[in-house]
Amino acid sequence: MNQFILALSDLWRRKINSIFLFIQVTLFLILLNFAIMALQDLENMKAEVNRLNKDEQIYSLIDVTNQAQIDQLLSDESRIEDLQSLYTYMFNNTANNAFTLYSSYLSFNDHNLQQVPTLAHPDSRTSNVRYLYVNEYFFKYFDMDLAEGHYFNHEDYTSNSEIIPVILGYNYKDILNISDTFEDISGTTYKVAGFLKENMNYIDIMATREFINLNNMMLIPLNENKLVSNTDYDAVINRAYIIPEAESVLADIVNYAADLNTYSFAYKSMNEQIEYVIMDKEKWIQTQLFLTVLVALFTIVSFIVTFLQFIEQNMYEFGVHYLNGATNKDIMMRIVFQVVPFIVVGDIVSLTFSGFNHSGWLTILASILLLIIVCIIPVLKIYRLEVTSILRWGVR
Repeated sequence: MNQFILALSDLWRRKINSIFLFIQVTLFLILLNFAIMALQDLENMKAEVNRLNKDEQIYSLIDVTNQAQIDQLLSDESRIEDLQSLYTYMFNNTANNAFTLYSSYLSFNDHNLQQVPTLAHPDSRTSNVRYLYVNEYFFKYFDMDLAEGHYFNHEDYTSNSEIIPVILGYNYKDILNISDTFEDISGTTYKVAGFLKENMNYIDIMATREFINLNNMMLIPLNENKLVSNTDYDAVINRAYIIPEAESVLADIVNYAADLNTYSFAYKSMNEQIEYVIMDKEKWIQTQLFLTVLVALFTIVSFIVTFLQFIEQNMYEFGVHYLNGATNKDIMMRIVFQVVPFIVVGDIVSLTFSGFNHSGWLTILASILLLIIVCIIPVLKIYRLEVTSILRWGVR
């Protein structure tokens, strides 16, 4: 304990230098944590795409329609019949399965939702909730487990009821109950059908290229009866994923959209897209690792130089300690204890970004390795010191 107190006193005497060392250690651990999380995310993404496409290829439609045609399509109310026909051809076709990953936000003035701290609250009354349209194929292809309640049934996807059933993310579980109702600012009523288990997520590789966590989100059944405008159909159609019996089915959809004079579509499979995503992510990870190594080297050199200077400047004080019964081990511990606060606080800061998951534990192991590396040379120097030479140095 005495050596630890002396170590803290040493750090306090070198406050400015200690601040710079703390910044270096913390920056290194944060960069390392992010790099590990990025590597994990990449591996998880590869595994998820492989799982989704294990038995069937999933394709996304790519809209290459010119903006003038889109503007005309969305502004002309008479074109809604064409959009309805295209929607039916895509989502109710026996030759393929389809789901959409269209997501947006709804605003609510509900006091219960104000109690969810992880939601965005623009003011004291309003809560913004992100929602996602889903159908039965979404639940088929993405592994969604419920903590409570039930999945949507056929009636939920076809009913004309003014009350819309919803499945909420885990963060709502302690705020709302099954069968509770709440209204958005437009007056539409929603009824809780279930709650997802914690940290359920899905991948939208054609858009965000990231896993999207559902803890704060709301799942709404994709019900054509609730699509009332051209923009409603446009949003759902353009975020569609198709699982065809054969690739020729995709060509049929592209041709049908062209025949209706609605969209000019191309298509790409998830497996094709993942190759581009992997290249982008690997470049970003390489940059992160390069910066991490650079900061690590600079940090190690800074610590070693600092401690060697500290030993030289405090040689006579060490000699006095030796004469009062101290051993090499005591002086070594004083050096080590000067590093420990940087490591502990740096780990705490970095863990705020990841928590105690796999990347968090790897970061802690890396910090321990850093502690060992920066202490090796100073500790060896202390180990080789002799009391007589220390006292002679002090007399000089």
